[in-house]
Amino acid sequence: MKKLLLILLCVFIPFTAFSKEENQTTSYSNNIKKTICNILKSDDYSLIIPVNTWHNRYTYDKEKINSYNERPWGIGFSKDYIDKKENRHSLFILKFQDSHNKTEPFLGYSFAARWAMNKKKDFYLLAGGILGITAREEYDYIPFPAPLPLFGFEYKRLVVENTYIPGGKNNGNVLFTWIRWKF
Repeated sequence: MKKLLLILLCVFIPFTAFSKEENQTTSYSNNIKKTICNILKSDDYSLIIPVNTWHNRYTYDKEKINSYNERPWGIGFSKDYIDKKENRHSLFILKFQDSHNKTEPFLGYSFAARWAMNKKKDFYLLAGGILGITAREEYDYIPFPAPLPLFGFEYKRLVVENTYIPGGKNNGNVLFTWIRWKF
């Protein structure tokens, strides 16, 4: 599991840690190490509670919609780091009930750019990305990557985040929403 997490971090963090140095490979490598160390040193943690998986009604047959679970009961935790630009980097692990009421594990790294919406800086809009690894029962729980968008808002200790899982007719096209409570 640790090797999987390190691979995941080495793939995604370079996209959030750009540098203007000439030697981009060295710069990316240093930024990856620095970001991982900062997350691991941080004392910021969050509880994650999945709250909704909305299947896009324009891409699903009614029978499929009626058979799906849209309440993804589960729980997760993250270790978070706020950088100098007030952006959040997180390592997370989550386990929840998928659309077929089967257990789905999900672990990974997320990056959220944060924009303060008031002078107190207690309300932020968020946009970023997730690179995770998940496994589903219909694929015999073989792990596969899940690069996804991230968007939401943060008010004091409460964070509401979403991702949209793309797909085709009768698969994917799911808006997944969860809440974070920052400790």
